Amino acid sequence: MKYCYVSGDPEWTLGNCGIFGRCHGTIGALAAKLNFARFRDEGRNNNVTEAFDVAEQKIRGNVADINFRNKGDEETQLHVSCALGAPRANLENRIPELITALLEKGADVNAVNRRGQTPLACVCDSRLRRSETLISAARQLLECGAEPNARDQEGATPFSVACIRHPEKLDVLGLLVAAGANVNARNNQGMTPLHRVCSHSTERGADLITFLLGNGAMADLNTQGGSDGRTALLCAVSSGNEGVAKVLLDAGARPDARDEGGNTALHLVCAPSCYFRNIHRVDELVELFLDHGRAPDIETHQVNARGENALTMAALGGHLKLVELFLLRGASAVGQCGEKALECACSMFCFTLVSASWGGWHDPLCGENLLWSRL
Repeated sequence: MKYCYVSGDPEWTLGNCGIFGRCHGTIGALAAKLNFARFRDEGRNNNVTEAFDVAEQKIRGNVADINFRNKGDEETQLHVSCALGAPRANLENRIPELITALLEKGADVNAVNRRGQTPLACVCDSRLRRSETLISAARQLLECGAEPNARDQEGATPFSVACIRHPEKLDVLGLLVAAGANVNARNNQGMTPLHRVCSHSTERGADLITFLLGNGAMADLNTQGGSDGRTALLCAVSSGNEGVAKVLLDAGARPDARDEGGNTALHLVCAPSCYFRNIHRVDELVELFLDHGRAPDIETHQVNARGENALTMAALGGHLKLVELFLLRGASAVGQCGEKALECACSMFCFTLVSASWGGWHDPLCGENLLWSRL
């Protein structure tokens, strides 16, 4: 029996379906084939173990279709085994057994599916919970010749994928690095794993950033990546990742680095759309940027491609404490940037903000308060 029509996909063999183990129709077909009648009605919830058993029996007894690909995802049975989701914890140790059986029968360890992923990339992108299972599966593939730097259609390597899917499993990442994974490989958007990790809003990334920097990512600490040309620090700031931003600053990241729009870290943290707006310690972080700048007294004078400085961005968001801080640190309150900041405050109806900064927008040359001239 070559095809499993019961599963709804005539391109999947019994081996594929048995390994996948998620489809009630598939288990019913396997039950009919091997006379396990209870499979048909009870489905996967109570019989996942038996489904694994049947899959392994099929693999060990059938060589002809070991590298068969379905036309949908163009995945082999090895891809499906490596891409399994998170079954019950007591069944995770069965996945390496399936991979072993497939490799012993000659499964292509570097076969590519429609997305350009190899089985190793599928393991790194799986939702397995236990590091032991991931390490065992990845080690088997690597020992059988899996390419650690194979790129998918988006240019992502298995290491890059693992950094996003399993940021807390440093032992798994260490295995890939030891096997020759390129820590600084760029995807099609020009982003390294460091850029990608910093772009994800999670405090768990701080330990991973330290790991990356200690394994060669320091070379790309201040390089631009992605279509917006942001450094790792700018990526962390725009995603609201406070812990990662501090790790990067301590490692030597430049807060005065600019993206394609001319924005520095200070611009981004003050932007109304920035996730830091929901963090109570935003004022501390801004002071940290200023103190890490090469010229803290003039840092707030830097403007982006739209002519906005940090004061303008803070006024646009109605952030009173930041406006006061920037004025104290020497931000330009008179002239193009100062007038724009006042316009922003008035347009947002931030009367508290305007009144609190009343003196800052007073023109000493004409004796006229700029607020009244605007009104």
